[in-house]
Amino acid sequence: MPATIILQPGQRDLLAQALTDAVYYRDPPVRCAACEAQEDPDALCPECAATLAHATAYLDLGRALGLEAPRATAYLDLGRAGTETPRE
Repeated sequence: MPATIILQPGQRDLLAQALTDAVYYRDPPVRCAACEAQEDPDALCPECAATLAHATAYLDLGRALGLEAPRATAYLDLGRAGTETPRE
């Protein structure tokens, strides 16, 4: 049987913010020379693909814990041609 942890509202907010920060940190940059060198224009380089996998896992964890999803990021929710201010 999995353990149950009951978080106070402030703790939930802090955990949600930590996951938001982790997703932002792991979201691949909009421009990456290695990605742009790929034959498929929609493909990510191995490093960006790995960081995207981490960001997706953080989002999945947040959803599983019932936390509010972080704000959309260029790769995760809007695709490579995202309209938000890119992180480079």
